[in-house]
Amino acid sequence: MANPTCSATSLATVCYISPGAISPQQQKALMIYAKALELAALGGTNYLSSLTTTLLSDAATLACGMGEENRRASKIHLAFVAAAAAGASVPATMNLKQAQINCLVEVDQKALDEADLLLTCKLGVHKSYPQ
Repeated sequence: MANPTCSATSLATVCYISPGAISPQQQKALMIYAKALELAALGGTNYLSSLTTTLLSDAATLACGMGEENRRASKIHLAFVAAAAAGASVPATMNLKQAQINCLVEVDQKALDEADLLLTCKLGVHKSYPQ
């Protein structure tokens, strides 16, 4: 499958819509499965035959003691690591990063979600970094 075309028409996939076709829990499970497929394809750990055993055990070990806020912060950290690995010049301190996002802080959640979707689509698959 090639990188997606980033348009509302090309991304409108009814079979993934909740409520209706699938539940929010099924949506989350599909995201996990897609990431497991990608990791295996990149030559990383293959969790495809152990989605409810080894995957969940390894995930629990990683996130042991992490609350929701720490998990969210970890995802931000991983996004900056990925940006740096792709060659971006990432600001070195939190103050420098915050200076860059001042214009986004007052933007409503819907607009931020839309921006996240656009950037995720446009990033597509650019390089392989198997774990």
